[in-house]
Amino acid sequence: MHVALITPTPPDISAFGMRSISAVLKQAGHRVTLIFLPGGIEQHTVSGERVYQYPDHLMDRIVQICRDTDMVGVSFMTNYFDRAVQVTQTVKSRLKVPVIWGGTHPTVKPDEGLDFADFVCMGEGEEVLLELLQAMEEARDYRKIANLWMRENGREIKNPPRPLITDLDALPIFDFGLDGHFVFNPEVDDIVSMDEALFAKIVPVMPHRHGKFIPVYRTMASRGCPHHCTYCANAYFKKIYPAGNYYRRRSNESVVKEIREITRRYPFIKAVHFFDDTLFSTTVSRLEQFCDLYKREVGLPFYCQGSPATIDKQKVEIMIQAGMIFMEMGIQSGSEKICQLYRRGSTNEMILRAAGIIHDFRHQLFTPDYHVILDNPWESVDDTMETLKLILNLPGRFGLCLASLTFYPGTALYERALKEGRIRDEINEVYRKAFYKPRSTYLNFLISLKSYPVVPRWPLKLLSAKILVSMLHRRSLEPLYGPGMRFLEAVRIICKGIQALFTGDWRRIFLFFKRER
Repeated sequence: MHVALITPTPPDISAFGMRSISAVLKQAGHRVTLIFLPGGIEQHTVSGERVYQYPDHLMDRIVQICRDTDMVGVSFMTNYFDRAVQVTQTVKSRLKVPVIWGGTHPTVKPDEGLDFADFVCMGEGEEVLLELLQAMEEARDYRKIANLWMRENGREIKNPPRPLITDLDALPIFDFGLDGHFVFNPEVDDIVSMDEALFAKIVPVMPHRHGKFIPVYRTMASRGCPHHCTYCANAYFKKIYPAGNYYRRRSNESVVKEIREITRRYPFIKAVHFFDDTLFSTTVSRLEQFCDLYKREVGLPFYCQGSPATIDKQKVEIMIQAGMIFMEMGIQSGSEKICQLYRRGSTNEMILRAAGIIHDFRHQLFTPDYHVILDNPWESVDDTMETLKLILNLPGRFGLCLASLTFYPGTALYERALKEGRIRDEINEVYRKAFYKPRSTYLNFLISLKSYPVVPRWPLKLLSAKILVSMLHRRSLEPLYGPGMRFLEAVRIICKGIQALFTGDWRRIFLFFKRER
């Protein structure tokens, strides 16, 4: 069988789910075409207007590539809903082949998915796609395949979930080969066949020494997350598998073997970025074994994420000895009330302790990034002030990754917001929301200022005086803060550009202008 897997994806085209499914199907002898449509979560420009769609000529190209397929799969997150619908409607109207939806959004909104696709895969898709294709190839009944939803004669068939894949080592490594891979290339405004030169331009880059950025290979050593955050869909997935161990890790040998194979295939890769929600969620003994093997067999610097509850000094020291050079960590809020709402499982004391550990290793690690969520409707001014106070108490230099709270389907906060009538227009308020753009309120502005490591703390402490906050926190002053934040971002970009010029980092300059097109 020939299946095309299409994924609207962030610019790094990691798309781990689709790459895993592709590897499994190819291993079974099926022909797979992978089409990556990178574009970020920002709106795509069409005919000078900002819309959540691709231009018609890209749809024509998709039809051309998929013309001889037996099935088309589309996997996406909520922010790409419009584009997934556009691709699906184009394929179904012009090719008359069945379309299956999968990924995070279709898993949590399967009924909605059946309004557009012929099938919806809930949860992990490797075994589902393999079983479905084999049944279609042999003309067998596929109506009882676990994890698969469909409509027949006006009624919905909702099959129960299948057990989780517990042995992740049994899966082939992610399909990062080039055979049958296509990608949207903004340089030529077309979907083109992937080759090594193009892949080298697309792989993500991370900050390195002297202001330079280096190409990295992104991978995951685990599936799931040990936490239960109410703003994250992982909690929904745990409901699907109440009796299973949702958080699973691959063996150390499997992870290292994959990285070694990929870096040998693509020698331009200079580092590894572990994209797991928290790589530290394991025992010290197992971490030591992994780091010993990684250092011996790979030896490249690596980047990773951690959480306050899982970071300790011994683990950080072990990781640094193996090559870790950068860490990021979720803070989300400095308010005890909001942390309880988020079910973060961490206190300000734990956050400061973890940040202190990272700071202790500041000579071995690059400036860390800490994640913060803003614009929570249940958050008072005092709650936001607590977040600002926590940020100002964090040691050393750091960057902030700020997000505007979005009620993603499947999350506990989404259900609460629906019940309270806080979501009136789901498409525009959730699906199309730019979560990376917090509102330009006074306190958000002060927090944003601290996302610039060069901004000292003392003026922010003065500006966060209660009398100033009470006078200026109202949204009516938003027009003043928007331009101010844009000005600061322009200053940041100019400084980075000057740094890139002096260090001869032409790749970084090229990537900036490509992104701004």
